[in-house]
Amino acid sequence: MKTYPMIPFPTSQDLTYGTYRRLLPYNQRVETFLKDNLATFSHTLVVHYRGTDRYHTGPVSLSQYFDALSRAFETGQFDQVYIATDEEQVIEQFVDFMWQKYQFDNITYNQTIQSKDGIGIHFVPLAESEKILPGNQVILDAHSLSACDTVICTGSNLIAYALILNTVLKPIYLDLHSRSIK
Repeated sequence: MKTYPMIPFPTSQDLTYGTYRRLLPYNQRVETFLKDNLATFSHTLVVHYRGTDRYHTGPVSLSQYFDALSRAFETGQFDQVYIATDEEQVIEQFVDFMWQKYQFDNITYNQTIQSKDGIGIHFVPLAESEKILPGNQVILDAHSLSACDTVICTGSNLIAYALILNTVLKPIYLDLHSRSIK
């Protein structure tokens, strides 16, 4: 049995993607999926909105996201906004907000399975051939988030994984105020 050295209190340099990549490699299907679908991001602000499965610390309102988005966007350092959510209506609301307030339309998101009724996609019955799609979406979102500069978010495993992939990603937590990076 092969063993791997574990670091009890790793530094950010220890928590590099390369370290975890060796320990938990993706299979060829996932590698191909990421290669075919991962976009290139530059000066991008991410909004990761969890509404359909927000149970840990309670919901964070869209107005709180809009306020945080405005504060971050008005710094002038972002050319693009990326929205990571599984809710179609939320994407529409962020697009409308950015257009109404800033006449800004350089907004992108992964076009995968999205909830149309506020019910989490993990509760939606899928055909056998579609059951892999939510997992693909999570992996793609994590890699997309990690390729950006700053993420407005709530605490989640997706955010934790994106921070492992990119240790200099700046999270702005809306539910963990003491851990926010301003």
